[in-house]
Amino acid sequence: MKTINYQELHDLWTKQENYVLIDVRSFEKYDAQHIPDADNIPLDEQDFEELVEKRVVSKESKIIINC
Repeated sequence: MKTINYQELHDLWTKQENYVLIDVRSFEKYDAQHIPDADNIPLDEQDFEELVEKRVVSKESKIIINC
């Protein structure tokens, strides 16, 4: 796993790289503020892995987790 900063995320977005952005915070924190285009799947969701897999369209996709 690699940590990236905001600039690296922005570069991925600008280049339209193949990635999925998952925000693992609670629904309340996500509703208060989140990165545009992020999907909210709280880490404590019972079927977390399955929900993430449904969002990933390609094995080549990068999965970016925001917490």
